[in-house]
Amino acid sequence: MTKREVIRLVLDGKRPPYVPWSFSFTQEARLRLTQHFGADDLEPFLQNHLLGLGEDIGVFDDLGHDRVRDLFGVVWNPAQPEVMDIDHLVRRYRRRLTFHGGLSTQRTLPYGSPQDVRAETRRLLELGAEGSYILAPAHAVEGDVPLENILAFCEEALAQRGFTCLGSAGSPPSGFRMSCARAAARGEHSVSCHTT
Repeated sequence: MTKREVIRLVLDGKRPPYVPWSFSFTQEARLRLTQHFGADDLEPFLQNHLLGLGEDIGVFDDLGHDRVRDLFGVVWNPAQPEVMDIDHLVRRYRRRLTFHGGLSTQRTLPYGSPQDVRAETRRLLELGAEGSYILAPAHAVEGDVPLENILAFCEEALAQRGFTCLGSAGSPPSGFRMSCARAAARGEHSVSCHTT
């Protein structure tokens, strides 16, 4: 299944094979990640679904500043857990609205431990398992977020059941600490969203 097909399932309020995600970073956080991975292009490592697909699938235009416009002209701004109850909203409006965001960039990411970030990311992935939710931080990840927390978030998204973390050559993204082979051995990867 392609990333486009997964996004369409979520937007239609249907159960996706895995919860799609979108990561965005400030310049400082992006620089730390490019240094960590030793590459300027982070997409092979992060495999974004929403912003990474952009206009080419005819669904989203990247407006910058963590905002996208969908094909109906609606502007999306990620859900902020400090001011909205993402769990309540997703459950109440599932199959009618799709939510994007929910991981705190004011509390969990900058001040939580990597274990806190992993636990919150898994909770949000569980919330989105039935559709109508795209995993993402509430806003662009800032430079004050520890690299370990950024990696914990990315690793949890890539390790979720149903997603195959394939790079452009059909192999796991090099440099990522998460072991796709270990996850595959647990039977957690069955769907490839890599598009060629």
